[in-house]
Amino acid sequence: MIRWMRLPLCLCLLAALVSGCAMIHRSPREERKEDAGKIAAARRPLQSVGRIAIVNAKDRFVLIDSGSHPAPPSGAKLRSYTGAVESAELKASEVRRRPFVVADIIGGTPQQGDEVFLRGEPLAARAVAP
Repeated sequence: MIRWMRLPLCLCLLAALVSGCAMIHRSPREERKEDAGKIAAARRPLQSVGRIAIVNAKDRFVLIDSGSHPAPPSGAKLRSYTGAVESAELKASEVRRRPFVVADIIGGTPQQGDEVFLRGEPLAARAVAP
């Protein structure tokens, strides 16, 4: 009789252990790879794209004179800086004719003559980092 009572008790303990393991959250491999990609992108040095030649605030785009710099890929997130201060976030479009690249204004207020970089941190932070 005592043996039969142990079986339900053991099953209850087993069920509690199994459900407890299911509660542990593990991020999927894709999330971990994405996080690793973001970290690697943040560590990459700034890549200069060029300078803003024309700002069209009405239609929310800028024309970047890339000069001898390589053109950024379509859809790349760019940042423009007035000196060491970030002035705008941009997105490179497919429209380009060497040495010019068109980029859409995502946020901020870019100025004519601003330096444009492909990702990265502000110039002041970069100058301080070893």
